[in-house]
Amino acid sequence: MVLSKISSQSDVSVHSTFASRYVRESLPRYRMPDNSIPKEAAFQIINDELMLDGRPRLNLASFVTTWMEPECDKLIMDALNKNYVDMDEYPVTTELQNRCVNMIAHLFNAPLGESEAAVGVGTVGSSEAIMLAGLAFKRKWQNKRRALGLPCDKPNIVTGANVQVCWEKFARYFEVELKEVKLTEGYYVMDPEKAVEMVDENTICVAAILGSTLNGEFEDVKKLNDLLTEKNRVTGWDTPIHVDAASGGFIAPFLWPELEWDFRLPLVKSINVSGHKYGLVYAGVGWAIWRSKDDLPDELIFHINYLGADQPTFTLNFSKGSSQIIAQYYQLIRLGHEGYRNVMENCHENAMFLREGLERTGRFEIVSKEIGVPLVAFSLKDNSRHDEFEIAEMLRSYGWIVPAYTMPADAQHITVLRVVIREDFSRTLAERLVLDVTKVLHELDNLPVRLHAKSTAVVEEAAAAVVVAAGEVHPFLMFCGFIFLVGQAMMAYKTVPAAKQAQKVVHMVLHLIGIALGIVGIAAVFRFHDMIGAEDMFSLHSWIGLTTFIMLGLQWLLGLVTYMFPKASLETRSRMMPWHISFGRALLYMAVAAALTGLMQRETLLNLRGHAEARLINFTGLCILLFGIFVDLSVAMAHHA
Repeated sequence: MVLSKISSQSDVSVHSTFASRYVRESLPRYRMPDNSIPKEAAFQIINDELMLDGRPRLNLASFVTTWMEPECDKLIMDALNKNYVDMDEYPVTTELQNRCVNMIAHLFNAPLGESEAAVGVGTVGSSEAIMLAGLAFKRKWQNKRRALGLPCDKPNIVTGANVQVCWEKFARYFEVELKEVKLTEGYYVMDPEKAVEMVDENTICVAAILGSTLNGEFEDVKKLNDLLTEKNRVTGWDTPIHVDAASGGFIAPFLWPELEWDFRLPLVKSINVSGHKYGLVYAGVGWAIWRSKDDLPDELIFHINYLGADQPTFTLNFSKGSSQIIAQYYQLIRLGHEGYRNVMENCHENAMFLREGLERTGRFEIVSKEIGVPLVAFSLKDNSRHDEFEIAEMLRSYGWIVPAYTMPADAQHITVLRVVIREDFSRTLAERLVLDVTKVLHELDNLPVRLHAKSTAVVEEAAAAVVVAAGEVHPFLMFCGFIFLVGQAMMAYKTVPAAKQAQKVVHMVLHLIGIALGIVGIAAVFRFHDMIGAEDMFSLHSWIGLTTFIMLGLQWLLGLVTYMFPKASLETRSRMMPWHISFGRALLYMAVAAALTGLMQRETLLNLRGHAEARLINFTGLCILLFGIFVDLSVAMAHHA
């Protein structure tokens, strides 16, 4: 479901581009058009907009399969018009689903007899599978509590804080309390001991994750099973375990078959797995597998016959396509154990290669584990100058989609980047990614300012600081003080119709006001640098500007002592005058140079090439230069006269 809104008046229509030959006016965006348009026009309009989407194979945020063999693509296309629920019309598709359920149940070591059928169902993904498994746990717990005459209105589930959002949805939609085990720095999965401590008589199950979304780590399901078995023995409860193997269910059996996490553990009653992740099928298909029939209450299974035959069904939706079920069966028989093992080994090796490449930069700490989902989660060792969000943002300019996110409660100060290694992520792409990450780090290291990207609010605050401090206060005050007022002070002897002593006073006061404005302007820009974490003296503009300010202050003090108070002898004043005038003219040109380099720095840092502000900056710089020349010529001509 998409929650949409009409954004603004400017978004009212979609303008035609290549399709302009077919239509005379733009199409409405949020209402159906009154008239039909040619199929070519409809295709072109949609295709043009879709070009702005990211490329799926470079989307390293997603666990979802983005490539399948052409033969499977053809099977998918041929089955697009088959509604899976029409089991009587498409009995072979139903049979293929049953075969998939049994294959996956055997893969997870379900305790099945020789001719016993597995208990499971195909879903649109692990989210639906988790909802169904959770409902089964809740109903079974309620039935037992009612039989014992105990209240059954406050069920809860114990999970780690690292669970996927579908668990929160289940808890909210079906009125089950979600009891989360908090994470700690360095340990980003559920602690089995803390989880068992939180179990009470109202706990319908403990959910363990085989492949955390945050860092790919497998939770210790065996330890959880052993601790919970002991607690059940002491309390007389029979709290079960559900394993959320959405990501790891098709990995662990092939890479670490000796790892006990599945139905080999007696308290594991159900498992969900995503076929569209490492099951190697396009979105969306998932699977819910139960240990036995006793673990799925009969009252949750519906029997319908209005499609032509009696059909048992246990799903949250009704109609759905058959393509992904068929694609899953294709992968299971096409690859077999050998093929899946080869794919997973390749993914794991590429993950290790990427991990080593990132470690060689010396800039990252790896937070993912070697045993787990083939991904690399990493964070900066030093984020004082730039952070993971900035790296993720700049990688987009190279085409990569790499997510940056903060850890859940009690570890939220940790920020992580994550790269998911899928079947179609080759060693060549891994090498390219390491190179691009290195380039991004180099670019960030050479930026004189830090734009915080930890949240929209911080970005807006930094942008506002750029506008106020760097864009207005500092350059405005420095121009008014060091160029305009100093220039007026230099011309005071020509523009002020008064006695020479009065002209001296005006000359000195204008200089003093200019120096005061310079102090405020420099203080403003230094404070701005502190806000964004930049160095104060990082550019030629900074060095010229500060040198000019210091020398102007010394020039003013020397002039005050020599010509105003206590006042030097006439001979000394006469000898000093040419030097005083020449030094003043030089300082004016230094101030102009500081202003021009400052404008160039602003245009470069903000990348204003071709922007209207760039033309304004160029015009302003030219005006400042001409003003400086005018003042200097005025002084030179007056001195000559």
